[in-house]
Amino acid sequence: MNYNIRLMVICACVLIANVASYAGMHDQTAIVIGEHVITQTEYLRKKSLYAKLNKVRLTNAQDRLAFEKDFRHFLIDQEVQLYTGRRMDIVLETQDYKQIMKGLLVKHQVSDESSLREVIAEQGIDYAAFKTFVQDQYLLQKIQGMVLRNQVQVGEGELDKKYQAMLKANEQLYVEDIFFNTEMASDAQKARLFAQSKQVSIFWKKGIYLYDTVPKKSELLTFKWQRLSQFPDEFQSVVKDMKPSEVSEPILTDNGYHVLKVIKRKALPATESKATFGQRLHEQRVLDAIPTWVEDLKRQVYIQVQMGAQ
Repeated sequence: MNYNIRLMVICACVLIANVASYAGMHDQTAIVIGEHVITQTEYLRKKSLYAKLNKVRLTNAQDRLAFEKDFRHFLIDQEVQLYTGRRMDIVLETQDYKQIMKGLLVKHQVSDESSLREVIAEQGIDYAAFKTFVQDQYLLQKIQGMVLRNQVQVGEGELDKKYQAMLKANEQLYVEDIFFNTEMASDAQKARLFAQSKQVSIFWKKGIYLYDTVPKKSELLTFKWQRLSQFPDEFQSVVKDMKPSEVSEPILTDNGYHVLKVIKRKALPATESKATFGQRLHEQRVLDAIPTWVEDLKRQVYIQVQMGAQ
């Protein structure tokens, strides 16, 4: 054989081997979930998109390791849910795709998909990868809703109780507070102030409210038409169920003793209907159930992480 031809054949074989080796390196398996395989190339592409969408800035090796761990956890959680959904034949339908696009146009304040494509490209993000990512997130929510909605039902009795509690929390209260400041007091003085606050509580409950029954060292404070959430934490659990004219026992806070009297309660118009509140409560129940459900899935589904994704 001609030496030049032989040399060309050898070079060609080496080149083919190198290309095959290069392709194999980039096509190697990164993560296996059930029968679904995520290649190293796909893993890196997803990681890059995730970093761009979340505006991740990695300044040192520790940041990179933390990000790698967070992303891997996110991807496995996502893919195990998508895998479960596919096995249940849960897919996006035409109406879903329309809803996704409508939401994207509104979010990015553009009128059509062509303009949306330009906006995404300006951020240095591949539009096709971005669109797939958003569709996957929408499908995740659909899977979560369809799987968990029957597991986290809200009974009519519970709904009524929670709705009434919500209405009550939105009431406005007019409360008077006789306050005994103990910030600069000695232990003996604090004991006397507590005894005085106890006496005020007793007199107030009996309807005795005269100038000489309120100790001179106390101070009358007023909370006028405030929602329960606007009161100090120590007060909220006390006044939430008090009726007008009812008086509390002395309440100890960081700055002293307080005796509270509810003067009036004023109900406000409901901000949402019982049905809307029930839907929101159910959606929150689904969200709360997701972490436990995903952990259960990960115990049931075969998952293997290769070195390239560790």
